[in-house]
Amino acid sequence: MANKPMRRDSVLPTAAASLLAPQAQTSPHEASGSSNEFHDYGAKELAAALEQKGVSALELAEHATKRIESLDPQINALIVRDFERARAAAIASDQALARGDRKPLLDIPMAVKQQYHVAGLPTTWPDTPLSRVEIMALLETLNAMLLSRPSATVTLEDWCRDRRLAVEPRIIAHRVPDADKPLTAEQREELAIGPDEPVRYRRVELACGARVLSVADNWYVPARLTPEMNHVLETTDTPFGRAVAALHFARRTLEARVLWSPLRPESETTRLSPPAGTPLKPPAEVLRHRAILSRADGVPFSEVVETYTGAMLDFAPP
Repeated sequence: MANKPMRRDSVLPTAAASLLAPQAQTSPHEASGSSNEFHDYGAKELAAALEQKGVSALELAEHATKRIESLDPQINALIVRDFERARAAAIASDQALARGDRKPLLDIPMAVKQQYHVAGLPTTWPDTPLSRVEIMALLETLNAMLLSRPSATVTLEDWCRDRRLAVEPRIIAHRVPDADKPLTAEQREELAIGPDEPVRYRRVELACGARVLSVADNWYVPARLTPEMNHVLETTDTPFGRAVAALHFARRTLEARVLWSPLRPESETTRLSPPAGTPLKPPAEVLRHRAILSRADGVPFSEVVETYTGAMLDFAPP
């Protein structure tokens, strides 16, 4: 029985990865008429060809991308691919070269080992008992932070900054268009409103950089907000907590559920440990909170259901 290829811990960062073969005799400058030769050369030769305009950074990125797509299904070497940012970075590099800028390895396709943290890309944890305990502790920490603070937006920004999930740790709410969930009779009772009181619904994906950290379903009573707040919520992607911050609101949690535990059930403890290097991948949803937000005068104005994603754990293990 043939051995199954082992997945190596690699990621594709802001330049496409090339699968390099031994160096050939023809230079990449001379071979530029056929991009099939680019993978035969090292960084020094490719840098020289770029400087001599025998090839562009975009050509190298496209060639590396096609080579990965062609060969990696058999080699199984790359966990994460970043082709779109690689192309964008290559275009920017070509523009820099045209201005006369030169930096070491500028425009050279590359890959980065998985254990190095790359902004905007997922970082896998090894599937070990220690990692599972550490992730469980992180989930409990996150849960406690959310329970002790009125604004989930502030909590997410602190989490994003402290764990370096993005260059700019600012939460952006990407509204989901045409989303609608009618308010139930129980929710109306929780908000202390009658059956005919107008309520608006807003569903957003709360992202820090490229990572969506949570999905929030929010029902709010527009009559209990200011006109300015309603305008912001209707026309912008401002997170709800930031839009209504002037109310100095309080948060009362109705439900807090951990949706995933990394700790193995007792029935699995006798099984063999996974092979070294096996990544531990959190599921799409790891935690959910349901809460009522009330103004400083005690009047409730919003109910929110927040589902936190596995991207909350997408940082390099300590």
